[in-house]
Amino acid sequence: MSSWHDKLVKVMNGLEYQDLSTIPAILGKIMETSRDPNAGAHDLARICAMDKSSSARIIRAANSAFYSTRETTKVSTIRDAIVRIGFDASREIVTSAVVCGLFKSNKVLNDYSSAELWKHSMAVGVANRLIYSVYFKRTRIEPYLAGLLHDFGISIEHQFLYHDGFEDSVLERERNASLLVDEERAHMGITHEELGKAVASEWNFPDHIIEVIGHHHTGSANTSEAECLVHATRVAELMCHALGYGYSDFPESHLDQLYGSVTKLGLDDSAVVLLAEQLKKEIDSLTHLGWFSSLKVRRIA
Repeated sequence: MSSWHDKLVKVMNGLEYQDLSTIPAILGKIMETSRDPNAGAHDLARICAMDKSSSARIIRAANSAFYSTRETTKVSTIRDAIVRIGFDASREIVTSAVVCGLFKSNKVLNDYSSAELWKHSMAVGVANRLIYSVYFKRTRIEPYLAGLLHDFGISIEHQFLYHDGFEDSVLERERNASLLVDEERAHMGITHEELGKAVASEWNFPDHIIEVIGHHHTGSANTSEAECLVHATRVAELMCHALGYGYSDFPESHLDQLYGSVTKLGLDDSAVVLLAEQLKKEIDSLTHLGWFSSLKVRRIA
């Protein structure tokens, strides 16, 4: 078994080779727009110009029945698409298009695939945003982004460490009804939390997002802002598991630990039910928009 450091070097070299190292720069610009009260459609359009998948997804969404409603004219420019969709929704679309580049392996291992992991990550991102907007009256992009990225270490392991213990970890997790992090530690010597946190640190992500990536299973954090975001992500995972959205890397027995975060945030069962209902509506809409159909998978186990 190669060392922790060797695995990280292999991953970072692989990310550079596949030209995924542009992702943090684009995400950084997206987060800048959330902190700039004067940011508008033109700023987001410039970001879209850096990523072709963002441009295509924005225009497709703007011309869909969901967003066009009574509009009959098709939009053809990024700026017009952003105006039609709205700035906040457009920013989420751009963010998801950029992050989706990290979830692109087409192999399936029993209950796991990149497509299912992507759906789970998207749903957690939406749920995080709902929790923050409804109960904390905050609409910045960070909660959504933290949800999208909380498990991206799994996708990185899949792409670059598949034969270095990842395959065994995934199969044993399902067989033993265990936590994936426990199987990763046994078969790889590194977990997706640790690897994701290391990559996020190399990419200079904000500290509170790094904390979510590195501690969403333990529930620990170094600051109050990060702690709130960690617990929101855990509540989001609880809801996504209940609704069956994508791949869950934990067993039923772990749900009690996740439920502790409901109390930590000062929520109750009725609040979680209402949030889950709204989450279902949004994920249904995204499904109709084809957000989860672009990742093709091939079963191998």
